[in-house]
Amino acid sequence: MNDLNEKKVNLSSNYSDGSLHLKITNDTKDTIFVFKSYFDKDISTSNYVYRYDKKNNKVNVSFAPLLPYLFTKYSDRVIFENRIVKDYQVVYDFYKIPPFYEYSFSVPVIDFERKKDFITDFNVAELNKFEKIKRFKTKKLNKKNPSFVVSIAYYRNVETLCNPNSYYQEELQFNNAAKEFTLLQSAIQ
Repeated sequence: MNDLNEKKVNLSSNYSDGSLHLKITNDTKDTIFVFKSYFDKDISTSNYVYRYDKKNNKVNVSFAPLLPYLFTKYSDRVIFENRIVKDYQVVYDFYKIPPFYEYSFSVPVIDFERKKDFITDFNVAELNKFEKIKRFKTKKLNKKNPSFVVSIAYYRNVETLCNPNSYYQEELQFNNAAKEFTLLQSAIQ
């Protein structure tokens, strides 16, 4: 149902002092769960977050989930470099935002406006927990004046994703629950 008067979830953003300042407004009657696993500084400044869409000349600072690399438990092996794409280094984590509530926060980022090499943007909705990304392609920014957007995801239900046993014992159900996110995008001001 697409009612023009239907309340929505909105994202606004601006960039200053090495951080993205984000505001999520939940104008729905439901609690939402914002995927926050990539907001830690070592991940939010990783090259895998910064993607370029050559066709649309758009840089996407994407905090959307990379499902093949998300888990419910950490490994006892700790990796410090590019843990965003390593097994058992990033777990599902969320901000809980109640109905009719506005939440603001900041995420440290690199100076993406001056960056020249990016991961080629791709559709995260096509990913699943069973299939790793074979190869991340890189692109040089060769057009002038790209637009800049930020992408984040939210879920309406995270019960399955927060249950460590579901990851292994109910794999198909878990995969379906992991794919049930809504992507929000905002032009970066």
